Amino acid sequence: MSEQHDSSETKPIDYLTRSLVFTLLAFVIYVLSPLPVLIVVELYLPEMAETIENGFYAPIVYCYDNFEWVEAFYDWQFELLGWY
Repeated sequence: MSEQHDSSETKPIDYLTRSLVFTLLAFVIYVLSPLPVLIVVELYLPEMAETIENGFYAPIVYCYDNFEWVEAFYDWQFELLGWY
């Protein structure tokens, strides 16, 4: 008799791949999100802008202040949207 594999069985590599893809996607969204988020916050909740910038985006602000290539990337984004 031949063995049949259960099609609902998932392999450990599937979980690893999904986890890596999810982590990479979350990182990309986090890196690209400051500009749109800060624009919306400045428009609707200007008193919260500094709190969000110094809280949630603190790692990006630190990198912006200490790495030229990060500063250049975000300056380019600001110029692209005309919000500097």
